[in-house]
Amino acid sequence: MKGIKRLKNLKKLELILKGCTQLTDEGQAYIGDSFHSLSQLSDINISFSGCYHITKSGMRKIIFGIKKPLVLRALSFDFTFCGGLDYKVAMDLTRGLSKITMVQHLNLEFNKYKTGE
Repeated sequence: MKGIKRLKNLKKLELILKGCTQLTDEGQAYIGDSFHSLSQLSDINISFSGCYHITKSGMRKIIFGIKKPLVLRALSFDFTFCGGLDYKVAMDLTRGLSKITMVQHLNLEFNKYKTGE
């Protein structure tokens, strides 16, 4: 992750953290901070599918990082099977994303967390 900040000409970022069980609020803050140095990004795709430690606080830090003036063609988040998120977090996320004015395509995936399966 630390090397991402050095990729100043990066246009497309695909970050697949599927099943990551050790992603802390600090790690989520680092992801958000990384966007400040990536001014050329036009496509962002981040999958947190199955990451049980995603929190409302961590999501706010990521969204705050993306709110930096970027002209995005596409922004995609996958939160399927993230046990720490509920519909209230989804609503907060969409409110935060509504402040990003230059997005042509937005995709948010949420799926109810299933216990015992």
